[in-house]
Order: sequence, then C-alpha cells, then structure tokens
Amino acid sequence: MVTKASFIGEPVSNTVLYVGIKLENKLQNLEAVEGCLVFVESGMTPSESLRAKHEFRFSDNPVLEYARYAQEIATREFNSGRERKIVMTDEGYYRGEGVVLGRNVYIEPGAFIGHDVRIGDDTIVLTHAVIKHATIGSQCLIKEHAQIGAQGFTMVQDEEGNEMRIPCLGAVCIHDHVEVGSFTTVCRGQNTDTTLSHHVKIDDHVHVGHDVHLGSNTIIAAAATLGGYDKTGANAYVGLNATIKQLVTLTDDAQISMGSRIAKDVTSASGMYGMPR
Repeated sequence: MVTKASFIGEPVSNTVLYVGIKLENKLQNLEAVEGCLVFVESGMTPSESLRAKHEFRFSDNPVLEYARYAQEIATREFNSGRERKIVMTDEGYYRGEGVVLGRNVYIEPGAFIGHDVRIGDDTIVLTHAVIKHATIGSQCLIKEHAQIGAQGFTMVQDEEGNEMRIPCLGAVCIHDHVEVGSFTTVCRGQNTDTTLSHHVKIDDHVHVGHDVHLGSNTIIAAAATLGGYDKTGANAYVGLNATIKQLVTLTDDAQISMGSRIAKDVTSASGMYGMPR
C-alpha cells in the first residue's frame, strides 16, 4: 500500500495524489515518476503510457476519495505511534523513539520531542515547545510553546455535506539558523514538506500553514498568518498581523506591511500596504 503523498505539480514515485479535471494538463508530470496511486476526476483520459506506470482511480470527487485513503494512512500512523514509548528524560522533557540529536542541543524541561524527530547541532528548544514530524537544522532557536508539525486545516465535504478532514501526511523541514517564535504554529505538509529555509526568522503568535515554503532570510512578524501552499522568495518580509491567502507566492525581497491582506501573487519587491489585493 502506498503510504506517502505528493502533488501533481511535483509528483514523487510511489506516492498517492489527486488531480481534478482543471489540472488534467499536469498529468504529463507523471511521466517522470512511477508507481503512483492517482485519484482523478471522471472524464479525464490518462495516456496509455501513464496507465502502464501508475494506478488511476476515477471519481466524481477525487479529493474526497483521496481524503478517505489518506485517513487510512493517518490512522495507521497514529496507532503505530501509540505503541511506541514516550519517556521523560533526566533533563525534564518528553522524548519519543528514534529521536536523533546533534552536538550540544539544549532542550528545556516541559518540551515534547516526537518520534523520529532530528535536531541539528547547537539548536535550542525552550520549555513547552512541541515538535513532531520534523527535521530541524543546526543553530536554530525554537521558543516557548511553539508548535512544529501540527496537522494543517484542510477539509472536504462528503456526499452528505459533512466536513471531513484531509489528513496531512508530509513533514516539516527547518534548515540552519532558523528561529520560530513563542506560540507560533508551523503545520506539517499535507502532501509535501513545509519548509523553512536557512536564516528564516519567525516572530511570536504566527501561523504557518501546511506546505508553505519560506525562502532564505525571510522574516515573518508577530501575528501574521500564511495559508497553505504559500511561498516566499529570499529576503521577503511579512509585517505585523498581515494575512496571506493560501496558494500565494511572494517574490524575492517582497515587502508586505503590517495589516496587509494579500490574495494574489506579489511579483514586485515594492511594498504592499494594508489594502486588500
């Protein structure tokens, strides 16, 4: 059974993904990989070469069918985690199995480090931070009550109109020299890895949605919100209490001022100020 996910923009071999008819032209991306389980919308016509390399399942609602499949994977992952041991260390923090710590890592009492987390040299994790499904680089600072690797907020309606969660199956990848502020949430990816590139600095009370990719030296100020699949180039700045709608890309050196509401890609490094866009 396929247990990892990817998306049609950059598919990965031996993963599960879904494709709506509006993205049918993206099916050609599957030529470069193999062994995928692909939920596609009824009426789509994958080529014979793709049918030979992948398994296609047709549905009027491929997102819902993907969600049900992903829920099976997530349930097995959860149950497997329940069978593994969490221990209280002599230093007073909780630690799961398979954790790998680099040299001189400092973790304060009350923190929680989940199964298989990897943390690089000289990184500091302060009290009550929670880290799951993550790889963290060297010389990072994870402040008090930060939540890294939480489930993202993605839903789909079933046949009866009830909301159903689409589980996140990805992880969080944090590069070197990154700071994550107090009470900040960095969600795990739904079908890729949420990625914070080197020297990213995130203030307190920030929400970083699933599958977000922050370019190097990006700064996110307090109380900003980034929706799922947002991307920034290098050296971007997002000001206090700004909101970036999901699926938005900010160019290198983009400057988003405090309180801004950004709903479309920002392709210029000039500042954006306050008004909806």
